[in-house]
Amino acid sequence: MEFKVKKESETLLEKMFLAHARSGQIKSELMPTLLRELAADLSVNGSEIQSQIPGLEYQDAVDYDTFQNVMLHFLVKKAKKDSNEFAHKNVIGLADFETP
Repeated sequence: MEFKVKKESETLLEKMFLAHARSGQIKSELMPTLLRELAADLSVNGSEIQSQIPGLEYQDAVDYDTFQNVMLHFLVKKAKKDSNEFAHKNVIGLADFETP
């Protein structure tokens, strides 16, 4: 699943990074906003992103590899949540079948 999400979002992440990058880095406070642009139903705050990047509190900007890893982490997490095979398990119940 991670490979599929990575391939689908690779060019979009690269374009997004290049649009907001200054001298090959992007400000770390922009990352929650960019995540919301990618997936509107994702609500991620700065502390969640900080937990994904060791030493982020000492950095005010991140490079493309770090940006891509963090974005993919949250996108894969969302894809796993959306593809839960047990999400619709209560759609059909025992009462839907006739008793023999």
